Amino acid sequence: MRCYDEEIMKSRDINEHRAWIDGYLKKVNSDLAEDPLWLGRFRVNRLHSHLDLFEDGSGGVLSVTVRLYDLKTKKYLDKSDNCLGISSRMFLWLNEFICEYLKVWDNEEPYKEKHDYRNVRRPMVNLGLSNLPMDSPHRF
Repeated sequence: MRCYDEEIMKSRDINEHRAWIDGYLKKVNSDLAEDPLWLGRFRVNRLHSHLDLFEDGSGGVLSVTVRLYDLKTKKYLDKSDNCLGISSRMFLWLNEFICEYLKVWDNEEPYKEKHDYRNVRRPMVNLGLSNLPMDSPHRF
């Protein structure tokens, strides 16, 4: 997967930036689904995004709000930041969500659980915008 780099930041087209983050989140969700411990229990979805243009008009940086969602408990945590270095922050956010917010290691025994969440219906969000799945290409 291509990094969020200078080439993307040169673009003033928000759709190019959104395509990059949606592709990145698709890869993260694929990795979470294939993880032998979690078996697709967690998902990451883009809620909002906007392009912060540079003052000189040469491009911009996408700011994004993502929702980390637990299919078992139905709990979620929203995180916002720009896309520069998001790949390293994403796994810090997931770790914070699983270990500190949900306290999975204190309250559960994940190694004993065998439920496969990969075929569970995708989480929905009701923001008064639509009832489409959060990762639907028609959502925003």
